Amino acid sequence: MNIRMKKIINEYAYIILGTFILAVSLNIFLIPNKISGGGVSTLATVLFHLFGVKVSVTNLLCNAVLFVLGHKYLGSGTVVKTVAGILFLSLFLEITSYFPVYRDDLFAATVIGGVIMGAGVGFVIKKNASTGGSDFAALILKRFFPHMSAAKFILFIDCFIVILSGVVFKSFTITVYSVIAIYI
Repeated sequence: MNIRMKKIINEYAYIILGTFILAVSLNIFLIPNKISGGGVSTLATVLFHLFGVKVSVTNLLCNAVLFVLGHKYLGSGTVVKTVAGILFLSLFLEITSYFPVYRDDLFAATVIGGVIMGAGVGFVIKKNASTGGSDFAALILKRFFPHMSAAKFILFIDCFIVILSGVVFKSFTITVYSVIAIYI
């Protein structure tokens, strides 16, 4: 096997592992407790609790829209890996939706979910990929507003969505725990 093929296998192994870990975090710790993970996952959490829409479906549809808007602005390598991240995350969100959930303690769910979420996203980002959502939207917005950093866009998007989830769920406590999970 040549070096290029080994590199590709390594990149996609990280993306697959990271998206699985992220799905575990969301479906076992955060979503059942209405804790926001930021970005599309928060929108998915809100739609799940309000209307019963599957998280995997919301993730796939929202990211498909973002992909259509952003494919011409981002490099092909990032776009291909992002598509893989979106598809694998949607698949693993569906699979892990059947796993038992943790509801014993809201603070523990926040901390454990935040740590696991960070690890999952870290594996994906380590290989210059994305799972879509607010980081993908931030990359698109940065093209139009180059004086703003992608990190600031992610922060603004996630804060807006977390506040929205707090309003929808009518819980200041959930909003605070969501901010803690995102910070972790």
